Order: sequence, then structure tokens, then C-alpha cells
Amino acid sequence: MRIITNCLLTSLVISISLLSCQKEVKNDSPRTGGGTGAVVNPTPVQGTVTGKVVDNNNNPVAGATVKAGSNTTTTDNRGLFRFNNIQLDKYSAVVIVEKSGFFKGYRVFSASPNNTNFVKLKLVPKTLIGNIDAAAGGSVNLPDNSKITLPASGVVVKSNNQSYSGSVKVYAEVIDPTSADIAQIVPGSFQGTDADNNRVTLKSYGMLAVVLEGNSGEQLQIATGKTAKLRFTIPSSLRSTAPATIPLWSVDETTGLWEQEGSATKGTDYYEGDVSHFSFWNCDVSSQTIFLETTIVTAEGPLSHVLVKLTRSNGSSSYGYTDSSGHVGGLVPKNEALTLEVLNTCNQAIYTKNLGPYSANTNIGRSLLHFLL
Repeated sequence: MRIITNCLLTSLVISISLLSCQKEVKNDSPRTGGGTGAVVNPTPVQGTVTGKVVDNNNNPVAGATVKAGSNTTTTDNRGLFRFNNIQLDKYSAVVIVEKSGFFKGYRVFSASPNNTNFVKLKLVPKTLIGNIDAAAGGSVNLPDNSKITLPASGVVVKSNNQSYSGSVKVYAEVIDPTSADIAQIVPGSFQGTDADNNRVTLKSYGMLAVVLEGNSGEQLQIATGKTAKLRFTIPSSLRSTAPATIPLWSVDETTGLWEQEGSATKGTDYYEGDVSHFSFWNCDVSSQTIFLETTIVTAEGPLSHVLVKLTRSNGSSSYGYTDSSGHVGGLVPKNEALTLEVLNTCNQAIYTKNLGPYSANTNIGRSLLHFLL
């Protein structure tokens, strides 16, 4: 089996040929729904998951708690973990990672049955931005001029919903959707459930992680009937295409999927909107989806555990790692031309090919990569 392990492969010249014809995916595939997405029913499969957890400097995170369904393990001193032969979901399996000093990590992926799936998570550091008096309310600013505003007398203790008084510690981090390593950082994936309960893919224009804590470290939340205000600075490369209003999305703490909740309005270089709780928040435009899959191999065997990127004409991307058989699949935008890239460990493309557009769920078959030194 051949695995890309270093950046030297960027000097390779690669060609590709399809070894089988395109075919429709099996009947358990997502079915097209109304609105802007597809209805995706749970599809249990048995499979193995291995993965790696790193910090923002790519150092391994040891001793992190990793959960997949009812299964729990911890990362070793290399940041590695493994679950053998557990129940996953074909379209939206989720791995959840917790470690002191970091925001909770989520990775949503399409699980292959009877093979070893691979995921990688880069945990977001939990940075104290400032303190706000709970009774008076107020605001704190992040380095990029994003902003968090709490209402007066609007904070409760999360565990018992009792009113909280005193200083509120605001932990927050900006997540740049245009960063090169967004595939490892993004909470969950760029997959969400819209207001019509349809599964969609997302293009982000700004993302924040926010957690509130009390003086004794207790977890805090926004009180029922109150709202906080979030300001998301739009990355400079996205400002010219940013719509005047945009849906807001938060991460579901059980599924790892983004859930549509409210909307935000554009200012000069930012979006601003009201939220009723704190989590990861995201400003996104959604698109209809189909399920696309392929198996990537070389003359030596499957190309396993490598990152595959699919990019739309608007610049947004979907990501997935090949499993131990070289298979990779996931929800991608419907009726749009796509660019497929196989990336090395430095997030550099070692192979590029144009695909689509596809109007239905499609398996493009086995793809043979020829490596020529």
C-alpha cells in the first residue's frame, strides 16, 4: 500500500486514468429534497477509525479524550487514536475530541464499511479574550476586530440555568475559512442541516468559537429570552462576493453538523447577528448536494489516508481522507463543476483534475495515479 508521507512528492509528475465507468450510488444514498439540500437518513455501517489530534502548531496532543458514538479512548503521546470495528454512519459519522486548554473538536466524515477510516483534527486553542460584568453586560474585541457583546443580566450557569452574577470570562477564537489547513480545523465539516432539515454543503464567510466561564470555572450560557451579538470580520478575499444578509449556523454538539439558526447582516467588512447560545458559529451560504465517491489507487495499491479536496468555482471546498482501500466519498455541491486535488502532508496538490458537474449521486470508479520520477 502506498501512502503519501512527505512534501517531496510535490516534485512528482502524475497522470490519471479511470478504470471503471461512472455508476449510480446504492439505494441508501441521500435523496434529493426540497429547498436547497438533500434528505439524508442515518445509514449505520461497521468500520474502524484511526486518527491524529494536533495543536495549532501541528504538535501532537496527548491524553485527549476521543469519542465516537458510545465508544471512548484517549490519544497516545503521538496524538494518535483508534476505534476497532464500531458502528459509524455512512454519510455523517462523527468523532468528538476534548482536551483542557482547547475548544471541543468535531470531525464529521463519510465512513466506509469494513475498512479503516482516517481523520485528523487540529484543535482550536481556548484563548481568554477579556472579562465582562454579567450585570452590566458589555463587549470584547478579538484581534481581527471581530466582536462579542453580552446583554445586561443575561447570563446563567449552564448546569442549572440559575442566574449568574460576577465577572464573565470570554474565551474566543477566530477561525479563518480561507486558511490552508481549514480541513483539519473546521468544526465538524462544511456539511450542515438547513431550516428545512435538508443536508447541504456550506461556503463560509466567517467563523467564531466562543465559550463563557464564571470565576470558579463553571460553564455559562445566555439566559432564555436573551440574545448576545456576534460580529464576524469577513476575510479580505471574500468581501467582494459576500451577500448583504447571510444565514447563521451553529454546531450541534451531538452530531457535529452545522444547524441553521437565524441570520446576520453585512457591514463594511463584517457580518453581525444575534445568537441565543454559545458554541461554534458560522456565516454560510448553502448549496444543494449529491454524494460523490471514488477509489484512488496506484500501480502499487491503494492510496490510503491522503487528503482529497474538491473545490467549486466560487472557491469553497469540501474535504475527505481516503480509507485503507483508497476509497473516499462525501456530499458535494450539485450541478457544479469541481476541481479534484490530492494533497500531500504540506497541503500542496500533487494531482489535479476537473470533474462534473453531477446532477445525481455518482461513483466515478477507480482512479489510477501513475507516479513518474
